Amino acid sequence: MRLDYITSAIGLALMYFSVTFIFPSLTAVYYGDYYAIYPFILSAAFTYAVGAVFHSVWGARRKFDSLKKKEALCIVAFAWILISLSAAIPFLFFGFSFADAVFESSSAITTCGASVITDFSLYPKAVFFWRSFCHWIGGLGIIVLFIAILPQFAVAGRQMFFAESANPNKEKLAPRMQYNALNLLLVYFLLSILSVFFLYVAGMPLFDAVCNSFSMISAGGLSPNQDSIAGYKSNAIVWICIVFMFLGGTNFALQYKVIFHRNFKSLFKSSEFRAYFFIILIASLVISIFITLDEGLPSRVIWIDNFRDALFHTVSLMTSTGFYATNHDEWDAKAKIILMFLVFIGPSAGSAGGGIKVIRIIYVLKFLKREFILMLHPKAVIPIKLDKAPVSPLVGQQILSFVFFYFLIFAVIAMVVSMIEDSVLTGLIASATSIGNTGLGFDSLGPSGNFSHLSAASKFILSFAMIIGRLELIPMLVMFNPDYWRLASSVKDKKAPK
Repeated sequence: MRLDYITSAIGLALMYFSVTFIFPSLTAVYYGDYYAIYPFILSAAFTYAVGAVFHSVWGARRKFDSLKKKEALCIVAFAWILISLSAAIPFLFFGFSFADAVFESSSAITTCGASVITDFSLYPKAVFFWRSFCHWIGGLGIIVLFIAILPQFAVAGRQMFFAESANPNKEKLAPRMQYNALNLLLVYFLLSILSVFFLYVAGMPLFDAVCNSFSMISAGGLSPNQDSIAGYKSNAIVWICIVFMFLGGTNFALQYKVIFHRNFKSLFKSSEFRAYFFIILIASLVISIFITLDEGLPSRVIWIDNFRDALFHTVSLMTSTGFYATNHDEWDAKAKIILMFLVFIGPSAGSAGGGIKVIRIIYVLKFLKREFILMLHPKAVIPIKLDKAPVSPLVGQQILSFVFFYFLIFAVIAMVVSMIEDSVLTGLIASATSIGNTGLGFDSLGPSGNFSHLSAASKFILSFAMIIGRLELIPMLVMFNPDYWRLASSVKDKKAPK
């Protein structure tokens, strides 16, 4: 690897990320919280300075046309880590410990949605805007945003995009990567604007509508209301959130086809979308039956209300958003088991959500089906297809490896956190919601609690788990290979013709 290329690219990422601190500063000005301006201005200056050092002093000031894949993976991984640390700086000025600040920023930038804040009245609106805005930035991926903004990433950007892309087929929207990223961002902006509009029309204050929209479209879950969506006490808002959380968990490339090419048939031609839709529908029906029967023999109105609540939490947890409209900790145990199962499945590939993703689950099920058939017919040749296209053995192997490592990392983190916190339940729930970027769990990590009671060690471990989950595991796992760290000579060390 060429460290000058890597530090130069990371430096650029930090320099451009420093601009984002302007928005919470303007929020502080607008609401008259002038004391809240300085933390964000100082954070911007520090982040820009660090980025400039990386880019100008340690870096090489180059175009990245010859960037190698492992260098791109390294840039993706370290950019997310350093940007998460940069996003933590403002929290330190508001009384957060270092562990709490890193946890809150990592949760925000990875769209996890877990929080350590226990009393919302202690902080200005700029803090809550910053959390939600970090969600929005992280939703499509910081690196993807830089591809759309920085022309010098146009060639190597394809490798960076694939480094965190969840789609095994890596379907192209257009021939050029920069144009592809802009198409995805166009859908992202459109959904964000529409969700703000509908939430505001439904009676939500404009500030809350903006923050919740940022969190909702990015599958984040941090809300400016201490009681999340339940705090607004509005059925209309609940239904609006259901729709936009569902869209936030739907493949943006597929939505681009539907919205801008009016290719409505592509929705249900997609096996992943069909599975995503019907998993949510069936799980919601089953959960609503469980919680309704647990209440005895209620009226038809109660049945409808229970289905609405079941649908809301099914969509919220499966898309890894993490909003809540009622305290699902009070539900029947069977309903909570289903919700926990949905946390692992996750939404569609190419969406803002975390988890394993529906397309991988489909592949694993088809792989298992094929293995059962081969037990009876060992000489049969049975290709595995997704949307009528055969999946190459190499891609299939990558999918199976991802699923294996996903559960392996979950088990390791759960074991370590369980030992630290002396609670198996806490370890399991914290690990699942962190690596799945869901943020909302059960028991002490559910609607009536948060992550503030965990030890500093657990918070650091879970912060790292959030980044691992957000980057689809691979960029982090690759770095554990010793061959990955073999340094190559820089281009500037070679005598290239002028």
